[in-house]
Amino acid sequence: MTIDEKIQAAYDTLTAGRPAVTDGQLTVSGICAEAGISRASFYRSPLATPIRADLADPASTRRPEAEQLRVKARELTAADKELRSKHATEIRDLRATVRTYANQIQLLTLHLSQLEDDNNQLTARLQHAGDNITPLNRPLPATRQPVASTTVRHQPRAATPENETRHGVDTLTDHITTSHLILARRTSSSRGVSSGRAASQ
Repeated sequence: MTIDEKIQAAYDTLTAGRPAVTDGQLTVSGICAEAGISRASFYRSPLATPIRADLADPASTRRPEAEQLRVKARELTAADKELRSKHATEIRDLRATVRTYANQIQLLTLHLSQLEDDNNQLTARLQHAGDNITPLNRPLPATRQPVASTTVRHQPRAATPENETRHGVDTLTDHITTSHLILARRTSSSRGVSSGRAASQ
């Protein structure tokens, strides 16, 4: 690369706001530093005259303000830092959520394993018990319901001559029946005594 090419490249770099070795100031010293040449070499170049004319007239040169570039750089740096912090927070939250889910899954797995063990034990006990256990869904044998006792209350008869006569007849009949029973018992007893005396003679 010739000296002129280096000077042109340095000038374009500074006007674009992308300095490599300087602070970005668009001056002859800055151009020489970016190009890596001496001031004497710069003044001997045919490009020195038009560049110096541009430097003398700021309106004709795309001259970025160094302070503006610094502010923009600080803004970009702050935005990048904030974005990185936000991403770091999200990553921490996601990792915490994953750990929580992992713990819950482990607890549920242990609980499920315990339930399976209990189920196997109950199944084994049912198979060992055989017919001694009645399933809950088997209908129970029908049982007889107790019959409620009822008491029939006779209504008292009205006091009429017919009813009084009937009551008297019933009473007399009861007396006669009772007398016959007593007489029959005495007769049977007397026969038994007579038979005993005859046997003893």
